Amino acid sequence: CQKPETRVLRLTVEDMRSVIETKSLRDEVAYHKTLRLIQKIFIFRHLDMDQLRVVASSFEVKKAKAGDVVMAEGEMGDSMALVIEGSAAISKDGVFITTKEAPTYIGDRALLYDEPRTAT
Repeated sequence: CQKPETRVLRLTVEDMRSVIETKSLRDEVAYHKTLRLIQKIFIFRHLDMDQLRVVASSFEVKKAKAGDVVMAEGEMGDSMALVIEGSAAISKDGVFITTKEAPTYIGDRALLYDEPRTAT
């Protein structure tokens, strides 16, 4: 520091972790990830930015562990899901088809059609 009255602000790794682990910041990060992702989803293509913000804020953050069934083949669909971290294994008739890596979405047909889910 060259000047006699230089002020320096420090943020420790512990302090940053504490900030990141707060619910409000996690929710804010999830909201922005959601907004970026839904802008790419075909069924939302005609929505303006205000409408996209409303949709993005309507999603609820849920955690799923490896092996958890998020949506089951044959059940009536009433929601879609965004995978903002991790991945989702897709199967049909009990047979593995593919893995969808974040960021991605699943179950979007439920918002368009009144039909049973076509895959787990």
